[in-house]
Amino acid sequence: MSTYLHQIENQYPFDENNPYHISAQIKVQFIRGLSNTPDLSVKYTSDENAAKVTITEEDKIRTRYPVTYQKLIEKLRSKHKDFKLNDDFRKTMRELEDRVISREKYCHIRTTDVLNEGKGQKKKYYSNEIFKEFEKHYK
Repeated sequence: MSTYLHQIENQYPFDENNPYHISAQIKVQFIRGLSNTPDLSVKYTSDENAAKVTITEEDKIRTRYPVTYQKLIEKLRSKHKDFKLNDDFRKTMRELEDRVISREKYCHIRTTDVLNEGKGQKKKYYSNEIFKEFEKHYK
């Protein structure tokens, strides 16, 4: 793809007398496919001509952890007639939020001070996988 774009760029060089200029923006999004490959392989390189990919924390949250606590509670209440915000629920939440136990499979905790982890206000975001866990606890 980059080779093709370089060819086009060389074919139509910049001309300051031309009032029309075109730019291209290519967005790459990593998604889990239906293949048997468990992980996406990434290779670091020092090649200046290689495509550059940036994954921000916002991208991670939007794609992997799209559920806020409020949305989680709303969905659990609407889906399960026997759902209650009680000690059993809080115990389950603590286990699912624990980074050591779940390895961030269900919850990502974002702090306002990213340079000093654990400092600042915390906000929790949840993956859709958490609903499968609550299926085991509620009807």
